[in-house]
Amino acid sequence: HPQPQPETKHRPPQPQPQPQPQREAKPRSTPQPDEPPAPSAAPAQPPASLETCREGLQILRNSHFDADSRASIHILMRLVRNMVQAPERQDRRRLRRTNERLRENVFERKGVPAFLAGLGFAPDLNDADAVVLPDPNPHEDLLKPAYGLLAMEAQELEMEVPPLAAPARAPAPAPTVPFDPFKSMSISLAPRPKSGAARRPEQSLTSRKLADLEAQREAIVMDTIEDRDVVCIAPSASRAAAAAPAPSGAADDADGGALALGDKVEARYKGRGKYYPGSVAAV
Repeated sequence: HPQPQPETKHRPPQPQPQPQPQREAKPRSTPQPDEPPAPSAAPAQPPASLETCREGLQILRNSHFDADSRASIHILMRLVRNMVQAPERQDRRRLRRTNERLRENVFERKGVPAFLAGLGFAPDLNDADAVVLPDPNPHEDLLKPAYGLLAMEAQELEMEVPPLAAPARAPAPAPTVPFDPFKSMSISLAPRPKSGAARRPEQSLTSRKLADLEAQREAIVMDTIEDRDVVCIAPSASRAAAAAPAPSGAADDADGGALALGDKVEARYKGRGKYYPGSVAAV
């Protein structure tokens, strides 16, 4: 008997893979350093005019709270006053962004850079972080009207507006002589007579005052009291003279009567016109 043959299955032919085209090897380029990006176009500078200043202040008021607007307007008023009062100082016509206060209240506040551009400020060609007002400034006449705009906004915000004109300066003090510790110096505290007056010997003020008072007292005494011939009689002699009888040649008074010891009389001294009261001490 024939052996059965195993059944075989016919498989369809498999597609042969197509050969891939070989890519050409490109030469590896050397790494190049990072190139800086192309500079973007700078924003257009607003024109210098009073209208630009007015628009900048309007943007500031509409974009920020009143407290922020007060801080910015206070700094702008101070900057304009400094430039008006001292136009020859270059440091007052230059603002730097590195200043923290200016950066916060000026450069980062909407509308304030436009106000500066309206005054004529422009980027400094030598310093990218600064703006400068050129000298000579062709828009110098805009400073005072721009300060008027700032004053109007300050009044609405209930701020104090300082005057634009510089206050009058006090006269410079007289130069002082430097102190020399090796130079002998003597100072007299005694008062000196005025120039042209007769100079008297040097004396203190108290001594001169005392001399004047003594002269006044002497003048008063001489005008009220006259000189008298005063006779001093001992009490015993006065009693003995009173007890003795009156001599025959007793003196007479002006009426022709005799005068006795102890009589009350009035007599003139040395024939002068004034009478003095007294009593008869001796006859």
